[in-house]
Amino acid sequence: MDGPGLRSNLSIVKVTILSAAAELEPLDWDGRLVGAGDFYLSLSWLKVLEGVSSVRPFYLIAHDGHGRLQAGLTAYLMGTDAPAWDFYRLDRVLRRLAALPDRDEHGIVGVRGREPVTVMPHLLLGGRHTAHSRLLLAADLTEAEQRAARAALLQAAESLGREVGARSLAFMFVDEQDPLRGDLTEHGYLPFRHAQAAVMDIGFGTFDGYLSRLSAHRRKRVKRERRSFAEAGVVFKHRPLGEVIEEITPLGMALESRYGAEGDTVAAFQRSLRIVSDILGERAMALTAEQGGKIRGYVVTMRWNDVLILRSAGFDYDFKGKLPLYYGLIFYHVVEYALATGVRQVSYSIEAAAAKKSRGCRLIDEYGMARGLDDEAAGALRQVLVSGQPVTGS
Repeated sequence: MDGPGLRSNLSIVKVTILSAAAELEPLDWDGRLVGAGDFYLSLSWLKVLEGVSSVRPFYLIAHDGHGRLQAGLTAYLMGTDAPAWDFYRLDRVLRRLAALPDRDEHGIVGVRGREPVTVMPHLLLGGRHTAHSRLLLAADLTEAEQRAARAALLQAAESLGREVGARSLAFMFVDEQDPLRGDLTEHGYLPFRHAQAAVMDIGFGTFDGYLSRLSAHRRKRVKRERRSFAEAGVVFKHRPLGEVIEEITPLGMALESRYGAEGDTVAAFQRSLRIVSDILGERAMALTAEQGGKIRGYVVTMRWNDVLILRSAGFDYDFKGKLPLYYGLIFYHVVEYALATGVRQVSYSIEAAAAKKSRGCRLIDEYGMARGLDDEAAGALRQVLVSGQPVTGS
């Protein structure tokens, strides 16, 4: 798909819209555009999404006058019939943030009526998973070429949104320091501070090096927690995801139920994990906490270059009791696995920011940026968001 309205003012940039991840492969999407921290925009993950969800994807591709791939942007049309994703569907995001006691810190005035319904459907831009929404740019572009490519893709996204019946556009997790924030502000997007993403830089060579980054109090606690695992007979292992899907299913569904997620059926849960395993192969692993020959906790990890992404977890809560299995698995075992496999960074995504910071992560403010495509939707966003005022991190 291309044509009038899908070009920037600089005629050297042309935008094409594709509809399947397989069409990106001949363009060298991963090689030209996808960086070490962009796993959720990699060709492999885009194929996973197409396998597990019926939400329609669009891939906006910017080329220069010689046909060279310059930039890319993913888009998904999200209506009220889309899954009830509290972190990706704009109507649910606005309602959730408006209900928080610290909504002012997020740049939210409040929801007074039908504003969330008014902004739907919306075009979700920059990725469909937490965090780090991106507009991808080739590394060899000049600053002028970067600006032109970003402008062309943002113009194309607006045209696409109107064409498919969207009432608004939204990026959900733009990094605090990403220049894209400035471009979006210039294009009329309103900001809100959505969440904080946590990453751990593995800038140490041993577990003791990791401990040295923590406070003295925290170091003593970590050592005490690790002794408690040995006393309980817990051992930590790693296994290919495809080998343990049936065994970890009850643990994953128990976590979903515990935290009120609108959970999958057993068949859907296992199908999603099977697709991840089939497409990612040996890059998808389950790190496990085991006792008595049974898996008592797990976290799914995915390797992309030298970054380890933590995807989903689950626990045997009857066994866990007061045992700090979450910290042992999600932090201490992950650190040891990262050290053993040459990982240089671990991506912890969002939520539980205080716990992640206390265990050695750094936090990145993530901003939602939204724009109405008609007067009513734009007005609704101005009602909910602190319009015209910069929203900064806490």
